[in-house]
Amino acid sequence: MSMGESIDELARAGCEHIHLDIMDGQFVPQITFGEKMVRDVCRRYTEFVDCHLMVSDPASQAVVCADAGADLVIVHLENFKEWGGARGSLETMLIQLSDLGVQTGVAIDGPTADLKALEPFLPGLDMVLVATGKVGKAGQGMDLDCLNKVKVIRACKAGKDIDIMVDIGVNPATLKAAVDSGANWFAASSAVFGHPSGAGAGFTLMNDLLKSYI
Repeated sequence: MSMGESIDELARAGCEHIHLDIMDGQFVPQITFGEKMVRDVCRRYTEFVDCHLMVSDPASQAVVCADAGADLVIVHLENFKEWGGARGSLETMLIQLSDLGVQTGVAIDGPTADLKALEPFLPGLDMVLVATGKVGKAGQGMDLDCLNKVKVIRACKAGKDIDIMVDIGVNPATLKAAVDSGANWFAASSAVFGHPSGAGAGFTLMNDLLKSYI
């Protein structure tokens, strides 16, 4: 089944949010897709689309994704020079995205991230993504210890009303733990697209479970 057909199947099942992983083979070893795919998805799918940038140059790619129609762009904290990354200022990046009318998110490497570095940015963010495993590798299990960082973010003053996404290893066996940690958005790849009856059935299973937990 093509990407377009899978997107149509998700839309028919009632999916209201698609999460696109953009990987460049440098920030993470894997390579996925770029501007054309983002633009094609945004033209085909009229609901909410976010782009999770696992790339070495998020400043240029963030603008590309915004121009292609993404509603939310998520950049990695670890990319920016304040925390040892090679390029740019996170504050400048977030202002630029806001000026483009795009919602802003910051992803953290759950196993290693220093939450003190993230905290000053929380009041201005729409989303924090907590990676519950090694970013860039599909099909791995969830590192449940990373959910403690979700709890810390949710408990702090600036984190009470922010959206928190858990990404990596979200499946029927781990969804409740992710919900209980305080996350309210969940990126599921293998659990949805790997369902034997198709992506629509995978989404329906996960969505029904989520409704039973909240």
